[in-house]
Amino acid sequence: GGCGPAGGVPVRGTVTFDGTPIPAGIIAFVGPDGGPGVYGGPIRDGRYEVPADRMMPPGTYRVQVSWPKPTGKTVSAGEGGTPMPETAEAIPARYNAATELTADVRRGAAVDFALTR
Repeated sequence: GGCGPAGGVPVRGTVTFDGTPIPAGIIAFVGPDGGPGVYGGPIRDGRYEVPADRMMPPGTYRVQVSWPKPTGKTVSAGEGGTPMPETAEAIPARYNAATELTADVRRGAAVDFALTR
């Protein structure tokens, strides 16, 4: 037995939407046919990095990008709860729920995404 996948690779890169870095979102790399393995992390100021302790095996992954953008409204958090900022998905479904994105993850390669409307 080992500690994690053998031959894993760190993954980092940038994500923009219509030329603008995504300020705060989530990226997920999903193994072929929904598995094995889902790897990912937060997007901050257009940059992401899969944590070093979650090194991914090399290969081709489906990629999902989500940007829960604040709408300027608040929503109830239930009885006695503090109202929370409402968000709406700013990225088209073809990049998340019905993703068309793929990435070939290899050692030493940055994986950047320039998404458009």
